[in-house]
Amino acid sequence: MAVARNPDRRISSADPTRDDVTPTSVDHADATRVDIIVMAKYPVAGRVKTRLAASVRQRGWCDDSNARSLAASINRRCLEQILVAIGRCPADVTVAVPDEDIDPMRRWLGVPRVVSQGTGTLGARMRHVFYQTMGERPALMIGSDLPTVDDQTIRTAAEALRNHDCVLGPAVDGGYWLIGLTPPWRPALESLFDGIAWSTSAVMRQTLDAAKRSGLRTTLLDRRDDIDDVESLLRMMGEVSPQERSGWIDLITAVPRLDRDRFKRDCDRLIAVTETPRKP
Repeated sequence: MAVARNPDRRISSADPTRDDVTPTSVDHADATRVDIIVMAKYPVAGRVKTRLAASVRQRGWCDDSNARSLAASINRRCLEQILVAIGRCPADVTVAVPDEDIDPMRRWLGVPRVVSQGTGTLGARMRHVFYQTMGERPALMIGSDLPTVDDQTIRTAAEALRNHDCVLGPAVDGGYWLIGLTPPWRPALESLFDGIAWSTSAVMRQTLDAAKRSGLRTTLLDRRDDIDDVESLLRMMGEVSPQERSGWIDLITAVPRLDRDRFKRDCDRLIAVTETPRKP
């Protein structure tokens, strides 16, 4: 489950065929204070972004070992950027990680609260973390691989919870990159994380159906693309500012024995497509 992406390039997420969700557009000047949970792993090569590492290797950018190292570096950069964005918001942050990552994450980040994700399915772990952190304020849960999430995005999600029970950030792959909930918690926690086909394109649809059955007033943020493979990595690089893109290029080209010709060819092709304005 990010700085800023050009808002004019974001994809509208409202589904006009559904009458149980509404698109979100708010004034960011008066944001609600919220608790924010970041679901993450300590960025160790071979343990994080394994699909991205496999995609890098299949593209021929570098060998397996360096692909795993690059994926970990990208994951580290994403997490750092999300935490910087959160730091600009009226929010208290909790980072939720696997048990073995608690101590190294605390030493690295120095954030006040690092907690265990628990065990089980993704839904079981998300519910466990909500139970650990829930209080009297609304809470947002976000993943750690969306470098285009900025403080304005977080404020939009927080504001949405003034008038809704649930806010969701749809992902391009059919999942979601953010979920936000307001008290009382139990109805939502008992309904939204069971019976979901996690890691499939059905996640968002099934979650919306569960929210509707539970009578939760639900709203949607913009649809976004997390970084799971070379294509999504380069799409992101095509959407950020030239200065940010230069930083990502520097990170990637620092990989030992990178095939720079292959990387440049993929970069030129996919970034050019992303930057090309769509015809009306």
